[in-house]
Amino acid sequence: TQNYAAHGGFCSVNVAAADGGDAVSLTPGLQTYLDAGGLSLPSSIDLEKALGWTSGRLAYVNEPLAAVVADVNRYRDKPIRINGEALREQRITTAFRADETDALLVGLEATGMARVLRAPQADVVQHPE
Repeated sequence: TQNYAAHGGFCSVNVAAADGGDAVSLTPGLQTYLDAGGLSLPSSIDLEKALGWTSGRLAYVNEPLAAVVADVNRYRDKPIRINGEALREQRITTAFRADETDALLVGLEATGMARVLRAPQADVVQHPE
């Protein structure tokens, strides 16, 4: 899945799938997603949150843990893995610096939401038992 958004400086942008499918016009504050099903309809986007990474800040509001981990793994040498579908779907709100991604793991443990097993190849997040 790829995400496209229009932000300040653009009057509008047209996004089209490479296969010649329908195009979507975006104006500032709108986004679309491209996946195997094609382009989604335009929807609102929180530009401050979406562009936070440009200033080194990662912020997530009511996002599934799996989506947060997938994004955070882009900033890590050692990946985070999640054990358990229920935990993958658990929604979280958090924010931290992109160069301090261990803060996510510390927060998960501190809130009792998960237990983190640190291994040489990956940090594994699992249900606290």
